[in-house]
Amino acid sequence: MSHVLALLLALSASVSAHVTLNPNFGAYAGSYFMTRIKVPHGVAGKETTKVVLQVPHGVLNVVPEAISGWIITVSMRDIEPYVSHGATVAEAPAIVTWTVVCEGDSAPAQCDNDHSGLDNSHLLEFAVQTKLGCDFGYDVLAGEATSDATVWQDEHALWWGVQQFVSSPGTNDGNENSEGDMLSWTGTVLGAESWAAATPKPSPYVFVYSSTSCTGTDSTGTDGQVGMRWGSGQAVVTPSADNDAVVSVGQVKALVEEASLTLAEEMMAHEDYSLMNLEKEVGEYESKSEQNSATANIAFGFALFASILGAMLTGVGLGIYAWRKKNPRQFASALIPDYAHSDMTVNKITDGTEMS
Repeated sequence: MSHVLALLLALSASVSAHVTLNPNFGAYAGSYFMTRIKVPHGVAGKETTKVVLQVPHGVLNVVPEAISGWIITVSMRDIEPYVSHGATVAEAPAIVTWTVVCEGDSAPAQCDNDHSGLDNSHLLEFAVQTKLGCDFGYDVLAGEATSDATVWQDEHALWWGVQQFVSSPGTNDGNENSEGDMLSWTGTVLGAESWAAATPKPSPYVFVYSSTSCTGTDSTGTDGQVGMRWGSGQAVVTPSADNDAVVSVGQVKALVEEASLTLAEEMMAHEDYSLMNLEKEVGEYESKSEQNSATANIAFGFALFASILGAMLTGVGLGIYAWRKKNPRQFASALIPDYAHSDMTVNKITDGTEMS
């Protein structure tokens, strides 16, 4: 088992392309939980200039980390009022947005300040301190189920969708998704579905565990409730008698899913690279084939010309040979014009008679 865990830890430590929450296990309903949004990179040739975090229903408060060069805005949603430390609370964070500061007369077309956009080759993390309630997966005021809390891998998964906006370097021109290349990490899964198969891209998540903190109105539970409520049916989940073991199982599952998605992304990247190489090789092959075809055509033309010339010369040679055999005097006269009038002694004539 130790070897398996070591392998999983090694795999999870590798650089992954997807946005995640770290840690993404060990959160107890009715309690505080701190995690970090990890944004490993953006789009080649561009910078990440805005990150939008979708806070799941049931999260009562979020305190985002201040990052130098980034502006933070928080929009709220109405919730069923509850009492906290003697005060009534009727709102909770719905969306947290980090935006790169872009100053100047031409902003966001061009930033005049020291732009802090995330380069594609760099890593950025945003810490968030959260306060979890006790009721998830159901909007009481709207009277309808939400898609941000599912039972997945036999765990209660709370989904924190992230939208990652990218811009041309030194600008915020992509903050309104002008080029349509915003990365939407908002896909959720349930049951035994693969996290890697979530669309459009897999959403970051946190495994949440029921606890005895979920009792009474002060922790957003109801009188007589012991444990968190989950899903559209708002069924009460009984706290585990051995939470440490439950959290350990959740941690292993989180590592397995992280490693599985990382491997899937690496395979896809390898397939894309292989496809590009294949297309390049096919192009080079076709180019060489065209060159070879042209060379072959030229060679064939020369060979054909040589064959015709050779045939012509052979024909001429055979004709001359036949002429010489049939009429040697005429042949000799053709070669030596004064041959018939010379005083040479002719040793061979057509009738075989020796003359001078």
